[in-house]
Amino acid sequence: MRTKLIGWAVILAIVMLGVELVARLIEAGREQLIAIPAIAKAINETMVLDPYKVASDRYGGHWGLKPGYTADSQELVAAKLAVGKVEGGIAIATVPTGRLAINSQGFKGQEIDLGHRLRRILFLGDSVTFGLPGVDYVSLYQENLAARGRLVEAINGGVEGYWLRNHLLEINRYIALKPDIVVIFAGWNDIYGEYPPALSSSFATIRLLEQVGRLLARLGSDDKTRARALLNKRKRLDPTDPILGRLQHDTPLFLERTKQLGDSLSKNGARVVLATLPGLYMPDQIPDGATLAKGHLPQWTDNPLALAIVTDRANQNLRELAVSRGWKLLDLEAWSREALVPRDRYFVDSVHLTADGYRLMGRHLADSLSP
Repeated sequence: MRTKLIGWAVILAIVMLGVELVARLIEAGREQLIAIPAIAKAINETMVLDPYKVASDRYGGHWGLKPGYTADSQELVAAKLAVGKVEGGIAIATVPTGRLAINSQGFKGQEIDLGHRLRRILFLGDSVTFGLPGVDYVSLYQENLAARGRLVEAINGGVEGYWLRNHLLEINRYIALKPDIVVIFAGWNDIYGEYPPALSSSFATIRLLEQVGRLLARLGSDDKTRARALLNKRKRLDPTDPILGRLQHDTPLFLERTKQLGDSLSKNGARVVLATLPGLYMPDQIPDGATLAKGHLPQWTDNPLALAIVTDRANQNLRELAVSRGWKLLDLEAWSREALVPRDRYFVDSVHLTADGYRLMGRHLADSLSP
C-alpha cells in the first residue's frame, strides 16, 4: 500500500512538473503565440476600439490610430461612452472645444515633414501622451519652443491603451522616422494591467490560471459595466496594510521592455530620453478627500497607497535605468511635486492631466528638453 502511494505521489509530481513547464513555455512564447494569424484575429475581434483606432492585422492585442481621422470633442465623448470608455469620455469633456486629428501616417497631430528639415523629437507613450482633443504636452512643447524662436518637429507617438509591448511591436515604424530624440514616457498601462510580482504566485501554472480567470470574468461582463465598477470602486486608505511593505521591494515587469525599446532606438542613432511617471497619489502623502475621490485604481488593489508605492518603485527603477544606459532623465515625477499643487487641480484621475496640467508640462519640457 505504501509503495503504491509513493508511486502515485511520484506520478502526480511528474504531472505537476510537466504542467508547470508547459505554463512557463506559454509565458515565454506568448508573443509568438498571439502573432499566429488565426489567434491574432480571434483576439482582436474581442477588442472594443474607439472609432479612431484600427486593429492590427499581424499581432493579437495590438492596434494603431486610423490615418486621416478627425472629430470634435462632443463626437468623441459620445463615441467613448457608447463603448464603455467612461474615463476617456470624462477627460475629453473637460475641453469641449477641442478637435482630434490623426495625420496620414497614423500619428496624432500635424503631418510629418517628409523632408525632415527640422530636428525631430518623437514622444512615445500612452493616453497621457496622446492627451485630449486639441491639447497635449507634445504640441505644447513645440509651441513653447517656437515662441522662443526654436523650431522643431515634435511627433506625438502616444496611443491610448499602449503597453511597452505595443511600442516594441511598432519599433521598425519608429526607426523609419529617423528621430533625433526619442522621449519614452510610458508604463501606466503596464502598472495597471499587470499584477505586481509581490502579489503574484511564483508558479507559472497559478499565474496562468489567474489570467484565464480574469479573462473569463471580462468576457462575462460588458465594457460599460467594468468601467463603472472600476470608477466606483471603494477605496481603502490603509497606511498599515502589510502588502505595502512587500511592494516596496518590487521591480516592475515592464522595466525589461523599456530597456529593449530604448536600446533599439539608441542603436539606430536616436538620443533616448527616459521620463518618470507623475501620478495623483504619492507614497509619502496621505491624500485628502478631494484627491481620494478623484483617483481610480487598478484591479489588483483597493488601497491608493499601494498604487503610489508601485509607481514610486517604477520611478526609482527608471532613474537607475537612465543612469546605467547613459540616457537623459526627464524626472517629471520630481517636477510635479512642486508644479502640480494641489494635485486634484491638475489631474483628471490617477494618471491623466487636465488641460492646465498639460500646459504646465509643455512649458516645463521646453525649459528642460533642449533639441
